[in-house]
Amino acid sequence: MVQSFLCRTFLFRKKVFLLKLIWVCCPFPLPEAGVVSRSPPDRHKASVMRRVLRRPRDTLPKNVTVKDEVHKIMIFHRLNCSKILSAFRPVALGVAVLLVALDLFVGPQLTNAAGPDSADVVVKFSPGDTIARRVTFTAPISGLAALQLTGLDVITSDLGWGIAVCAINGVGRPADNCFETVDDGNPANDGYYWGYMYWDGAAWQSYWVGAPDSVVNNGAVEGWQWGAWGDAPISPAPPITAAVKALNWLKTRQQADGGFGAPGVTAEAMLAIGANGYNTLGWQGTAMPGSGLFDYWAADDVPGDGFPSNAAKYAGGSIAAAANLALASLSMEQDPTHFAGLNLVISMTRAYSPATGSFGPNNIDQARAILAWRALYTNTTPAPPKALQLLATNVATSGGWAWSPGVPDADTNTTALALQAFAAGGWHPASPVIQNGLNFLKAAQNSDGGFYSNIIYGADSDVDSTAYVVQALLAVGEDPAGPRWTKNGQTPFDYMLGMQSSDGSFPYSMAVAGPNLLATVQAVPALLGKPFAYHALPAVKDGIIVVPAEGGVVHPQPGVTITIEGGDFDRPVIIRYTALSASGGSGSTGSFGSFQPSGVFYQLNAYDYDNPSQPVALQPGQSYSITLFYGDDAGGLFEPSLVLYYWDGSQWALESSAVLDIAAQTITATPNHFSDWIILGDKAYTVYMPVVIK
Repeated sequence: MVQSFLCRTFLFRKKVFLLKLIWVCCPFPLPEAGVVSRSPPDRHKASVMRRVLRRPRDTLPKNVTVKDEVHKIMIFHRLNCSKILSAFRPVALGVAVLLVALDLFVGPQLTNAAGPDSADVVVKFSPGDTIARRVTFTAPISGLAALQLTGLDVITSDLGWGIAVCAINGVGRPADNCFETVDDGNPANDGYYWGYMYWDGAAWQSYWVGAPDSVVNNGAVEGWQWGAWGDAPISPAPPITAAVKALNWLKTRQQADGGFGAPGVTAEAMLAIGANGYNTLGWQGTAMPGSGLFDYWAADDVPGDGFPSNAAKYAGGSIAAAANLALASLSMEQDPTHFAGLNLVISMTRAYSPATGSFGPNNIDQARAILAWRALYTNTTPAPPKALQLLATNVATSGGWAWSPGVPDADTNTTALALQAFAAGGWHPASPVIQNGLNFLKAAQNSDGGFYSNIIYGADSDVDSTAYVVQALLAVGEDPAGPRWTKNGQTPFDYMLGMQSSDGSFPYSMAVAGPNLLATVQAVPALLGKPFAYHALPAVKDGIIVVPAEGGVVHPQPGVTITIEGGDFDRPVIIRYTALSASGGSGSTGSFGSFQPSGVFYQLNAYDYDNPSQPVALQPGQSYSITLFYGDDAGGLFEPSLVLYYWDGSQWALESSAVLDIAAQTITATPNHFSDWIILGDKAYTVYMPVVIK
């Protein structure tokens, strides 16, 4: 096995900028290196390092330290390794050329005689967030050109010694700070950079050269990963490229009205498209150019049936359908509270009972509503605990879940949805409820690696059930390709890949052959390694929060905590938090008197859940609690003087319930009304006292 050396560099700064470089080396197998690039032998790398360390400090760019230069060299081989190779001894260079030649010899064919060349470009933004794009071109092209053909937003920087990729789709750094020579204030990204690699048919391997100098031919699979040195590599390429192939087939199935036939299949198709990072609002099929997906939902395909649109008909069919469409709307980056004339949040919670936690009459309604809730209100309003507890209570004696409570025979599909719901609700994977569910799924795995739906319908594996199980395993932290889920040497991924047809489609099962649209779209998120609830509501960024009648604690933005108690309202409400500027807002333009404004200035209102344009007042005698962290926003003000004021319609008035906590840098109030609010205070002054020396 080819070996490289992972060298850990420790820099110790002593007096007069003295640097000591200590190398600690250990054998590291190349196929397991992941984002670690093939590197020159250590003695040659050390030679380059010594050259850099001997470079006079006054020749370094301004604000660039010797440590920065060393860091560049450590990742230099990712960008333009040819300059490092020029320092190699002839034998080392000969070996490198031979290995590259061997890679090309056993790699994909150079060109596609039957038509345009194509390659797949895989991009891993973070653990659990990987997308891929198929690009077409005339071979050969460079890896950088292939990346730019994906249509993703790519930011590069010409560093003089090579072109570096700094950011992809907003993940990374700006071109003028590609390797964080200036602290970007985000310690979570320290040491991160875009690693570049390729799939050799068995594992991810790093290039000898940078993306501008690599050669991409027909059938290649390119990889990009945002992370630090030694991070876990991208997942194996075959499932990811299979998802790309399935989505390309899906493009040929979109109909003239923009949909994919039945509304349920169209919603599932949108989830598949969104799982690969596409905005489905602009998704357009190849077979029938014309209407798009939004057009399909807004249209009324059966006039006079009592439903104004396809969206209204589908969402009105069940709670699970409304929740599914809410998730699908997020793949368009649309607000589910205003989608094709519907408020899908209301649609999916129309039957919610605060007393029991029930969203709907069956377990599928319950699980899908919890999943949609998690996606809609990430980090603001957790799924109601009673809803999760009710789902746990509905478990069958086998440890799994049937489609409806009281049905004795559990199935893998409903169980997979339930496990994802518990994960979305924050339940720990070690919970007995989750572990019993996993044991039920394990018992339903066949020797081909796949899963059946329900034993009463037969024990043959099917693609739909296997895909749902894979998503459940991912949601609770299991590895679908790990030993626990390998049976007879086969994993769920092996089963799914073996079922894919040459055109990219999937059948339902081995016994039910032929392209199956629903099986294909349900396979895609699983192949991409994504469970449900992988979207977040854009409107949450604007402070829109739904609070059930039983109340809840919400955080519309960092530093703001609002507590609504049960009984504050007689119905579910929408809380809207809007940051304002110091010049006023919503008519609140009165004078602050002798006070000065801080940076904490906002508007808080409540609206009827069923009629979002209708303001709602608190019940008589009720109040809510709000805690504001002012921190640096009170800069320049005398801290003990800080007070909370509200706009009463004609002037600013003191909120008498406000309590200042200087140690915590917060103000907490329990008002009984909604309005515009601002923290005011006296300007801080420095007073110089005379000193008398006797």
